[in-house]
Amino acid sequence: MDYEPTFVIGDMLSGEEEFIRSFAGMAEEREFPAGCSIVRQGEPIQNLYIILSGMIECSFFAENGRKKIITINNGRWFFGASSMDGNRNTMNYQCITRVIAAVMLPETVDCCDGRMLLALARIQKRNERILNRQLRARAFASVNERVLCVLRDMAHARIDANITQQTISELVGATRVQVCKSLKLFTDEGYLTSEGGVMKLTGKCLEAGYERE
Repeated sequence: MDYEPTFVIGDMLSGEEEFIRSFAGMAEEREFPAGCSIVRQGEPIQNLYIILSGMIECSFFAENGRKKIITINNGRWFFGASSMDGNRNTMNYQCITRVIAAVMLPETVDCCDGRMLLALARIQKRNERILNRQLRARAFASVNERVLCVLRDMAHARIDANITQQTISELVGATRVQVCKSLKLFTDEGYLTSEGGVMKLTGKCLEAGYERE
């Protein structure tokens, strides 16, 4: 994967076709409607999941009750590895669009061979890299830089659903007012265009970073 996403993720299982085929052969295919929670925070997580198609939101609620979105995933994605340790789930996985998933049940997880376990380790390492980039972005990047990062991620992940300013604010850890100011600035400077109320990124946005605050 050439482009390294931070907040909005496309196909995170690129290059893992053998793993996907093996997983799907041992799993059940299930459909989840838009708005459905696949797994909720605090619930025991027993299954392994590969999202085959559709868009999901990964989030959690902090102690103060505030919702924080970790990633939006548009494309093939794996989660549920904590089920192998018997842990409770720390995240909410909610469908933004209709989702098709391959679901591996607990009694089947023990049948995973060494190659599948190695693939799981590689995928978990990718997830850790994403979280590390997020931590650096939240700690050191300006609001403008974080918002631009989300917009670039959306373009590379081929997001065509409506992502609201509220969702962007929850992704980057900023207020809606701050996000609105960033979007206006990017429009004024040619990073974005607006057609019929729909934002579109220009080549300038995709090719460059942003340093001004």
